[in-house]
Amino acid sequence: MFHSMFLLLAACNRSADETGLEVPQGPQTAYWAGTSAGSAFGSTVAAADPGAWVGSPSESGGEVFRIRDGSRSLVLEGGSDLGLGLVLAWDEALGVAVGAPLASAGAGSVLDETQTALVAGEPGESLGAALLPTPDGWWAAGNGVLRSDSDSLALPSRPRALVSFQGQVVAGLPFGDAALWTESGTLDRPATGDEAGTSLCVGDVDGDGTEELLVGAPGSNTVYLVRSLSESLDEASTWTANAGRFGQSVACRDSEAWIGAPLYGESARGALYRVEAEGDLEVFLEGQTPGSQLGFSLSASADEVWAGAPGTGDTKGRAWCIY
Repeated sequence: MFHSMFLLLAACNRSADETGLEVPQGPQTAYWAGTSAGSAFGSTVAAADPGAWVGSPSESGGEVFRIRDGSRSLVLEGGSDLGLGLVLAWDEALGVAVGAPLASAGAGSVLDETQTALVAGEPGESLGAALLPTPDGWWAAGNGVLRSDSDSLALPSRPRALVSFQGQVVAGLPFGDAALWTESGTLDRPATGDEAGTSLCVGDVDGDGTEELLVGAPGSNTVYLVRSLSESLDEASTWTANAGRFGQSVACRDSEAWIGAPLYGESARGALYRVEAEGDLEVFLEGQTPGSQLGFSLSASADEVWAGAPGTGDTKGRAWCIY
């Protein structure tokens, strides 16, 4: 118990003027607040075990922060012409990757923490809309393209999320006839306007020893649990909610799934749902302030779940850590 609490304080610790500590339903939670109102701090989060990377894509210029060992540091900043802070991903072997889809007049790019380009887009691609680590480096998605530093593949539309599942790259496509693209084909959209493919994650969420694919469809407030790419989304198990853009974000951990609904509740406070193996879907945490939009982004590691609440133009965004 002492060791677990030490890890919590090291990764999620906060200073009194920047964060607050909550204890909903038992587990510890803490949050870091953005440095200024309207910066959209928390629009994207990437758990980095320990700590996280957090994006703040304000209109005046994007920023990327590293939270670790009880401190927050500004690592990258750039003008609004880069789009920094819109997309982040982290991998233990590769480090952090930062999408800059507006770079080079809309060609887009993927940067490391020194702002060196890892993958560069071509004119009109807006590369960096979604990222996926592989043993050979990063894949990055843009307008109808999936690109690495040495290869490229055509996609039916612009992806919002990328994962690896059952040995294949899977791209989530919120708009268009196909909801998912895989290296062996596509999976059709279950319903017009459902935005299935907005979020994806992979993990053994039901504890049966086999990984599943979760597909968020916030347009229909649905999350699909896919066990095989040979089945259609219509055949998959589902979790649903009444409203709130349930499925805007998803995060997978062993024997549990986390789902964000940023427009949940009064004045879009937002909420995080959790479902444990063989358990029921429950609201785990609600946003504290009107317009906070908790659950806009989600990312999980073995020990922590990070959730973004970017807020509105007159509020400071927050990045929540749940141990």
